[in-house]
Amino acid sequence: MKLRSSTALAGVVLALGLSASACGGASNPKPVPLARHFDESFIDPLPLPEQQPVLDAKTGYEAARKANAKAKADLDASKLQLDVASNDKRAADIDVSSAKSRKAAADASADQTRVNTATGELRGAEKYAEALAQRLTYLRAYQTWLQHLQYFTEENMYWEEAKFELAKAE
Repeated sequence: MKLRSSTALAGVVLALGLSASACGGASNPKPVPLARHFDESFIDPLPLPEQQPVLDAKTGYEAARKANAKAKADLDASKLQLDVASNDKRAADIDVSSAKSRKAAADASADQTRVNTATGELRGAEKYAEALAQRLTYLRAYQTWLQHLQYFTEENMYWEEAKFELAKAE
C-alpha cells in the first residue's frame, strides 16, 4: 500500500514540477492544492528521529502558507490603494477644470492680483493632477508585481505541500 501511495504522490510531485517549469505566461492555469493527503496519525507512534524529516517539511509548508497569505493580503490592500488613488485623480481633474474656469474669469477682468492668484492655483492644480497620474502608474505596476508575487507564493506553497506529503509517505 505504501508503495502505491508513494508512486501516486511521486506522480503528483512530477506533475507539479512540470507545471512549475512551464511558468511564464498568463495562459498558465492557476495552481491547485493536492487532492489527497496522508493522515499524520500514522507518524505519531514513530520515534522522534524518524519524524524529523516530516516535521521539517511541515515547517517549510507552514512558512510557505504564511508567505502566501501575506501576498494575498498585500494584493488586496493594493486594490484599495488603487481605487483611492483613482478617485483622487478624478477629483484633481475636476480641480484643474475649475482652476481653468477661474483663470479665464480672472483674465477677463482687469485685476492683475486676481489673474496672478488664478494662475498660481491653476499651476498647483495641474502639478497635483500630474503627481496623482504618476502615482496611479506606480500603483498599477506595483499591483502587477504583487499579482506575480502572489502567483509565485501560491506555487511555492503547493510545492512545499507536496514535499510535506512526500515526507509523510516515506
